Amino acid sequence: MKQDVRTNVIPPLKFGEKFGFLTFSTASNVVYQFKSIYYLFFLTNVLKIDVLVAGMILTIGTVWDAVNDPLIGFWSVNHKFKNGERCRPFALWFAVPWAVSVVLLFCDFKTSQTAAVILALVIYFIFESFNTFVAIPYNSMGGLATNRDADRRSINVYRNLGGCIGCSSCSARWTTAATSSTAAAPAGSCSPPWSWALSASSAASHIISPQRSASYRSRTTRTT
Repeated sequence: MKQDVRTNVIPPLKFGEKFGFLTFSTASNVVYQFKSIYYLFFLTNVLKIDVLVAGMILTIGTVWDAVNDPLIGFWSVNHKFKNGERCRPFALWFAVPWAVSVVLLFCDFKTSQTAAVILALVIYFIFESFNTFVAIPYNSMGGLATNRDADRRSINVYRNLGGCIGCSSCSARWTTAATSSTAAAPAGSCSPPWSWALSASSAASHIISPQRSASYRSRTTRTT
C-alpha cells in the first residue's frame, strides 16, 4: 500500500514575523555578549573572588553548557506539546526565568568567600540551563516557521542581523557599564538598575516576538 506524503503550504512570512526573529536574536546576544565580557570582571572586582577560582567557575559552567545543549536540544525537538507545537513553548516559558537568572548572575549577596563561590557556580549553572532552554529551541524555529526556502533564508538573514546588532551594541557600551556597575553595586546589593532593564527588555523581546503558533505544529499529513 503506497503512502503519499503531502506537505501543507504555508503563506509567505510577513515582515513582522521576520522582525520577531531579529528582536529575539538581538536580545539573546546583548545579554550573552555582556555576560561573556563582564562576568569575569564582576567575579574578581566586585565579589573579590580569586581570579583562578573565577576562571574555574567559568570553565565548569562552560562544560555544563556543552553537556546540556544536546540533551535539551534533543528533548525540545522531539517533544510535542498538547497544542501540537514544537520548540516555541520552551522559548516562551523560559524567557522570564532566564531574565531572572541574568539579574541573579550579577548580585552580590554579601556572603563569605566560600559561599560566594558556591552561589556564583550554582547561579551560573542555572543561567546556562535557562539560556539553553531559550536558545536551542529558538535555533530550530526557523525551520519550523515555514516550508518555503526563500523565507527560511530570509529568517536567517534577520537572525544574523539581530545577532550583529546585539553583539556590537553590547561591546560598544560594556566599558561604561562595568565602571558604573562597580560604583553602583556595593556589597550586599543586587545588580544596578540598568541590568534589571536589560533583562526585562530581553524577556519582553522573547515573549512578544510575533511567531505564529500554528506554524510550529506538524505540517505533514499522510494518506493511504
